[in-house]
Amino acid sequence: MQELWKQRLHAYQKQVFKYLKYVLNDHFVLAMLFVLGGIALTYANFLKTVTVTDDYTWTKPIVILLLLIVLQLGRGATLLQPADELFLVPQEYQLPIYLKKAFHHALKKNLGLQIVLYAVLVPYLKIVLHTKTSFVIGLLVIQLLFKSLVLAKNYQAGYWAYLQKKASLVISLLIPLVVYSIAFYICVWFALTVTLCVVGYFMYRFKKERSKNVFAWRYMIQQENARLSRVYRVFALFTDVPNLQGKTKRRRYLDWMLPTMQQNNPYLYLEARCLVRNQEYSGLYLRLLILASALLIFVHDFWITLGVTILFNYLIVFQLIPLQDYYQENVFTHLYPVLPSVKLQGFKKLLSRIVLLTAVCFGIAALIGTQHILVGVLCGGIVLVESKLISSYYLKARIKKS
Repeated sequence: MQELWKQRLHAYQKQVFKYLKYVLNDHFVLAMLFVLGGIALTYANFLKTVTVTDDYTWTKPIVILLLLIVLQLGRGATLLQPADELFLVPQEYQLPIYLKKAFHHALKKNLGLQIVLYAVLVPYLKIVLHTKTSFVIGLLVIQLLFKSLVLAKNYQAGYWAYLQKKASLVISLLIPLVVYSIAFYICVWFALTVTLCVVGYFMYRFKKERSKNVFAWRYMIQQENARLSRVYRVFALFTDVPNLQGKTKRRRYLDWMLPTMQQNNPYLYLEARCLVRNQEYSGLYLRLLILASALLIFVHDFWITLGVTILFNYLIVFQLIPLQDYYQENVFTHLYPVLPSVKLQGFKKLLSRIVLLTAVCFGIAALIGTQHILVGVLCGGIVLVESKLISSYYLKARIKKS
């Protein structure tokens, strides 16, 4: 089982690195450095303005919420495959060895991520909330213990899948919420004691359930496929991912937004419905649109606003470009008596409508964030110009290459 885990981990890392070279390209890295640098500068300037007499105790619930959000980041990979339900059943008695190796690998990465993100929060705890060093250390230990418990729960879920939904809510949200509240409003060391008791109890439960229950192969394989799907959706923002399989939903309530069938351009009819009904495209577009709009609302710096607008519009347009090839492998679309240029015209028309919606949303969000009408208009204009440049140059080169 140890060798099986090593082989699968090596194959998985090789595949991830293959996509990362498209994600970490020069343009994206520079844009992220620009945005993160601006956010860091704003954060540092805010900390410099805080004085000893300032009272920000009302922000404790916000800090607790941030800790809960950070706690949810990162899931352990089991790398189980659909065929394991059949071929690994005879080796099920050795499965805990496999899961243990996977858990230790995930634990190292996720605890490191928790420490890095918590380090960003430390200046706020020390300067704004005026907490002691002992409080900061105790809260960090609590955060790491809860993250270890959440990871252990994810790996042991196969032995108590019937309780997984309830246990996930209790372990990941409810108990940490209570403990964080105790730490901030009563005593951090009492909260740490409660955390140790909770972790010890659930570890005992995990061991007990593992000894008496049969492993739920199908459930754990579904969970791993869902995790891989989330990873591939991120990669799909930058390049085509053949392994990503989106789900199609009817969504009848959005039919009023869709164009009717046109004899001179059937591709506009097909691609519009694919965009609305295919979760791979509509889900990614909505997530990026909502995330970017939220950032623009809460960012007040002019240059950061422009950076966020350029970066997220770039991601949205490149996410939609593979839509033009969605029906390329469908033989019936090649029977349409239309020229290839008609296909490009239909996609550009659809893209222009999506870009217009993006420009309106970004413009309104930037207006709310900066309180300047000209900034909102400028962000909307940037979306239109940037999208026009991408569709005019990159899209033509892509089609010519294919």
